[in-house]
Amino acid sequence: MTTDPLSTIARRSRGLPRDRTREALSVLPETGNSAPLVAAWSEALGGAVALRRRLRWGGIRPGELRAAASRQEEGDAAELSTIGEVVAASSDRELADSQARARRLALVVGEPPPFAEVWAGTVRLASERLGDVSRRRFAPPALEALESWLLLRLARVGELALYQRFKRRRDADATPGAHRRFVAEMSSGEGLAALFAEYSCLARQVARIAIDWTEAVDELALRLERDEGLLRKWNAGRALGRALGAHPGLADAHAGGRSVVRLRFSGGLELYYKPRPVELELALCTLLEWMQRRGGPTLPRAEVVAGDGYGWMRGVVGPASFEDRRDVERYFFRAGGLVFVAWALRATDLHWGNVVASAEGPVVVDAETFCSPSLAHGAMARHGHTSSFGLDHEVLAESVIAPGLLRLEQSGSGGERYDVGGLSGPGGHCIPRRRIWRGVGRDGLMPLWKAGEAPRERNLPGTPSGRATPRDHGEALRDGFATAYRWFVRNRSELLAEQGPLRDFRAARARVLPRTSDFYAGVLQALSMPAQQRTAHARSLALEGLYRPLLGAARRPPAFDLVEHEQRSLDRGDLPYFLIRVDPDAASHADAERSAAGDGDRAMAQLFAGQPSAWQLVVERIGGLDDDDLATQTAVIDLALHAPSRIEVTSADVASGWRFTADERLGSETLRAEVERIVDRLEAWLAEPVGSRRPQAGTLASSLYLGDLGIAVFLAEAGRWLEAPGASTSAARRGSAARQVLLRACQGDLGDLGAGRLGALTGVGSRVLGLLRGAAALDDPELSAAAAELALRTDAEADAVAAFDLDSGLAGWVLALCAIAEASGLDRLYDCAFRRGLELLSRSRCDGHGVFWTAAAPADGDGRLGLAHGNSGVALALTRLFSLSGYSPFSRAAAEAIAWEDARFSPALGDWPLEAAPQQAGSAVAATAARTWCNGAPGMAVARAAATAAGIELGSGSLQRAEVATRYVPVSAVDHVCCGNLGLVDAMLTVAEATGDETVRRAAEMRAAIVVSRARARCAERLGEGAAELAALGYGVDGSADQASGEDAAPGAVASLFRGLAGVGTVLLRLQSGPASLTALEVSRRPSRPAAVDRQICEGIDFQNHGRPTRSAPPAQREGVVG
Repeated sequence: MTTDPLSTIARRSRGLPRDRTREALSVLPETGNSAPLVAAWSEALGGAVALRRRLRWGGIRPGELRAAASRQEEGDAAELSTIGEVVAASSDRELADSQARARRLALVVGEPPPFAEVWAGTVRLASERLGDVSRRRFAPPALEALESWLLLRLARVGELALYQRFKRRRDADATPGAHRRFVAEMSSGEGLAALFAEYSCLARQVARIAIDWTEAVDELALRLERDEGLLRKWNAGRALGRALGAHPGLADAHAGGRSVVRLRFSGGLELYYKPRPVELELALCTLLEWMQRRGGPTLPRAEVVAGDGYGWMRGVVGPASFEDRRDVERYFFRAGGLVFVAWALRATDLHWGNVVASAEGPVVVDAETFCSPSLAHGAMARHGHTSSFGLDHEVLAESVIAPGLLRLEQSGSGGERYDVGGLSGPGGHCIPRRRIWRGVGRDGLMPLWKAGEAPRERNLPGTPSGRATPRDHGEALRDGFATAYRWFVRNRSELLAEQGPLRDFRAARARVLPRTSDFYAGVLQALSMPAQQRTAHARSLALEGLYRPLLGAARRPPAFDLVEHEQRSLDRGDLPYFLIRVDPDAASHADAERSAAGDGDRAMAQLFAGQPSAWQLVVERIGGLDDDDLATQTAVIDLALHAPSRIEVTSADVASGWRFTADERLGSETLRAEVERIVDRLEAWLAEPVGSRRPQAGTLASSLYLGDLGIAVFLAEAGRWLEAPGASTSAARRGSAARQVLLRACQGDLGDLGAGRLGALTGVGSRVLGLLRGAAALDDPELSAAAAELALRTDAEADAVAAFDLDSGLAGWVLALCAIAEASGLDRLYDCAFRRGLELLSRSRCDGHGVFWTAAAPADGDGRLGLAHGNSGVALALTRLFSLSGYSPFSRAAAEAIAWEDARFSPALGDWPLEAAPQQAGSAVAATAARTWCNGAPGMAVARAAATAAGIELGSGSLQRAEVATRYVPVSAVDHVCCGNLGLVDAMLTVAEATGDETVRRAAEMRAAIVVSRARARCAERLGEGAAELAALGYGVDGSADQASGEDAAPGAVASLFRGLAGVGTVLLRLQSGPASLTALEVSRRPSRPAAVDRQICEGIDFQNHGRPTRSAPPAQREGVVG
């Protein structure tokens, strides 16, 4: 490869100098102008305030910013040299050999990746660099398995960039043989050079992966040769010989692509090589051996040989199968003992992959998270969160649940929960979608996304009736736990002695995860997108986003220093790896320096400075063992075995990945910028001609749900909020445009909404609510009068309403009438609301659990759950009517409607199931639950919060169950109000306002921060690829590329209130300024500036009076309407 192309690649791939924060970002090489990059940097961090904090906390003075952004980072000489060698290793004359080699290696991988032939030359180059020891220690099959792992890593990192180029070629020339021609070109030196010139960061990634692989394999071989004398004891004293087989990549990659490798030798011996410290595994083995010698509980252990910063573990045979029930009971008795030891030693993250069900009992094969420091102190505090156990998170974090052996729940992208506990996780559940390739090696190659199935790990023993779990053997497990507990109490002083059996734990280092592994994996996946592989600027900005959750704090968080180390690891393709000394006082000075000098370990030690060490917490726990605590932990075990447990803090915490900060909030400047961004997009939307993008008049097109009406309401409210210095758009112009849309809504043909639609979301009620909210925002009495006229005219002309629900039926109409009656003060509107409320009561049915409604006749169904289409929506309307009238049958009906839903709550699911059948004790667990504002627990929480605020007495725990189920819904790909994340945010804000619970509001803010950060990151990524501004602004709303719902979006949905951007903006407004939430339909509180109706205008309208009662004289009604 010539010097010029190498220089181009070197220049284009320069990014953040990880070792000199002061040098900030490099400039755009083509322009030499740092201003665009500084602007993009500000955008990536969340605004100018966040950027200033990033600079100040990173030690960069404002005056240095431009100069810092103009300096460039030196390229890695080894990487550049390897890039040249990779290109030189590919030539036309070697194409046939390259393709044959790739096909053979791909067979070892199992699922051939696309374009494997392109990287075969790189694999050969890396393999040729191996030392003599590697060739001596690995037989050809083992070496080939290691090469296949390298090929797979290269193919994964380059597959999308290659596919983009291939697709362009295929689109330009559709003649047969396109794939063959493309591979031939890319397998040549010129083709690979052209690829690297376009994707310069990909060139760096390829070079770094190849370099790291060679170094890691040579290191493994040298360690195997050096330690053979120690390892022969596992091979009956015989020499190990060459490794006959290898299975690399068994865990996350750290420290230059190093990962766990399983090696197979003659005679069937299997060894696991762990390229990380195994001090804790060795300490655990020593403790369990001591316990057995002293007559304590017999717990099986893994055999370990520790090296300097690495270790070997003998393979554990499992899973075992038992024919005799007594063997199964013995297994779970020992499992109970293991649960105690893990809890006493503050273990965490003991998931199903870290436990093997051996014939002698469960064996922990990964103990790196034993002796974990507390996540409930200082910078890592997570206060006030509760679980479905009714226990605060801090209580659970210190309980026997914490190790994860009995229960460790994770959430899928669709909201489903599954257990991955070390003793309980069964596997076989559906896992999130992953990219697969159809037509590999053919012209029709294309990527697809497919949901997979989690494997069944080796953590559960087999029995004649199937795999055994703790739930089926709870008594044996509790006995084993209690036996180990009491044994530790009797031997407490010896256990805690200076030279006692726990001394090895004191000197060990424990792993700490500042963010979840899934979060880091997501960042690595993003860095492998073509947009991040062209130049280093988008890549650097993506990595700068790691600071974003910390920049909402007023002061520099202790975790700030960790980010630089995270960036360095992720840029290299590794998951960050942090260690902390279990007892800093127990280490020698040299050991402490070595520990702190690792990748971020010094920063991690500073983060925990001033807090109790993990060893102090272990001593405190063992010292506090007593009968009362044993009873408490036994009760928690029972809860884990027989009730749903939500162990994570919140779903928002989990999805953000960040564990150490309590300040993940959207700052006011970020909110303003985001609202303005949405406003600008929606103003442009309304200016577009009606056509394929904006819907024609028709069903729902003029409703609040999907029509321009909802957009106009948002623009009107946003205009009021943005009437402040610094606004980038004209509030007057925005208000004028919104008013025109509102006027069209009140003048439009009601037939546009469909026959008989009166509800608050898609019916005439939605127009009334929209006009009322617009009038409040614009201080426009004419719009208020129009809303009142529309309500009176519609009610006079409407016959009995067939539908009962909030969406399109009678409950929604009652809600709208209540809102306009209260705002206007007109008795006739109050009369309409009251009469329609009585009609709603007359249609109720009772089944012994409460009251419910059906569409028309009893044959049409047995009632529905939820806010938009079910009982909660009716309860919400009745609550509002009770607040307006004080008429007690309405409050009793609301309470009974909620009681009917509460009878359908599934304790096993921790939520309401999709089917509305009553839940009996011991009934089967429902498959899934609706977790959306419209149909699930979030909407139910809205109804229960409104009832609570109105003083209606509900059943015990009714609101709490709905709130907890809402809070723990995972952050999904869908963001819109109706079925996505922001509907949940809105529901939690309603609950927080009704109850005063700040922890609920905090959870809402966290979820919103994640959604906004994700949307802005998506836009930054796509703009870096040169894409035009996206209609959805990166949000997962209907019609966007980011909503993976699989449903066809209605025309115009992308901009709408309930399924589009207007709803996103409305919830963000509520977060900042707190206007009454339109998406909660003005029930939780009144509008911040209620509109005054011009009584003279209203009195001048000729309405018929049907003799309905006025507010001051409600008619005498049967007190037994309900029940």
